Amino acid sequence: MSLLRIGVVLALALMFAAPQQTARADAIVVTPANLQGWEIANIQPNNIPVSSFVEGPGKPPLGTASYRVRLDARPSMVIIARYDFEERKLTEIKDISYHTYRSGSNAAHDWFINIFVSTDPNRPYANCRIDFAAPPGEQDVWFFKPATDESVYNYGWSVHHADQKLKQCPITIGYDNTLSFKGVLEAFKDYPDTILRPPAQFQPVISFNTGYNGPDTHANHDAAIDAITINQTTWDFEVSFEGDQRVVTPNSLVDWEIAPINEGAIVSFGFVNGPGEPPLGKGSYRVKLDDRPSQLIIMNFSFVGFKLSDLQTISFHTYRSGDNARDWFLNLFVSSKGEGQADCRIDFATDAGPKGQWTFKNATDPNQFNYGWTVHNAGSKRCPVIVGYESSKSFSEIKRLFEAYPNASLQPIEASGPVITFNTGYNSKGTHTDHDAAIDAITINDITWDFEVTKGE
Repeated sequence: MSLLRIGVVLALALMFAAPQQTARADAIVVTPANLQGWEIANIQPNNIPVSSFVEGPGKPPLGTASYRVRLDARPSMVIIARYDFEERKLTEIKDISYHTYRSGSNAAHDWFINIFVSTDPNRPYANCRIDFAAPPGEQDVWFFKPATDESVYNYGWSVHHADQKLKQCPITIGYDNTLSFKGVLEAFKDYPDTILRPPAQFQPVISFNTGYNGPDTHANHDAAIDAITINQTTWDFEVSFEGDQRVVTPNSLVDWEIAPINEGAIVSFGFVNGPGEPPLGKGSYRVKLDDRPSQLIIMNFSFVGFKLSDLQTISFHTYRSGDNARDWFLNLFVSSKGEGQADCRIDFATDAGPKGQWTFKNATDPNQFNYGWTVHNAGSKRCPVIVGYESSKSFSEIKRLFEAYPNASLQPIEASGPVITFNTGYNSKGTHTDHDAAIDAITINDITWDFEVTKGE
């Protein structure tokens, strides 16, 4: 490590506190192992013959696979939903499109959309449900549905009460009078602060659905979906995705550097086999601390200049051997202007999982962590966004706060410094007695790093 970087590391240690028709090729890959913020719900699952990721059918618009559902005459429904658009203004939804494939002879129904909104942003739950439903395409052909494009769909959109018993939505547009999405926005013009809200606690705000909870409506219904786009993001549904997997060893740290702070006070640190059965290979990186001030930082320099808005996935696995429940935590260094030195430090910190087992932390998934993310000044620089530890949020909420700074990107605090760090321990006494924590399988977007004692493990 250069002297310059040593200086940067020491500075970091001092500041760390407690914790189309054509589908886009740069899509986020959704698999059974990584739903990328989506949740899939099978309603009356015993009545659903098929609901799964599959290869095909035909040639999907992205990759080789899609999500396919086959139904019969029994009541059933499949919902693919997201939660992380909550609190976005309805007017911020600019583009929704998706591709469907009909294998069955049922031409009455296809995948349809629900968006739940509240005309009063002070309401905790939605009072309106906005639907999009249009007939499927021809059988055995992938069909593109640019739902918000008025030139293609000047119909299909309707508005209903989110709760049919309470009937609290001030706007209703029936299925017999459907409009374009632009027409729906016009209908809500007297409610300019309308935002996406769930219909009830733990419910999504936007969903893609197929089937209905009524009999005889979808006999021989066989429909696949792929390449869903919402605004600037496209998701590609695949059976599996290897991505870019890189092995990190003592002799080849690849994109990382490792910095022990107060090394003499660290009981032990390094690449080890185990503990337990790591998520990848046989090894991991393990750190043992006592009550003396010390810290271990694993630093990444390869994402300099990467836009904050393009960070979609950050996940890692940790293993707690000691009784101390503190865990590895994460720092992102960001320039709100997109250039120069970082003025913001974005942290993710949560307690460790149960002792004696590996715990998966998909830090950017709001379904797992709708908390844990905070924002602070980076050193002496003043960050325009501040979120304290007592008000931690999900990563999607943090990104939303930075939408006022669209050029925000990862930049070091000082020249040659890191922009992403995984850390364990603190520079204060008594915070990590019996601290014994390992880390492995760090993923940032489509790159995963496997920590091993030797390559080929």
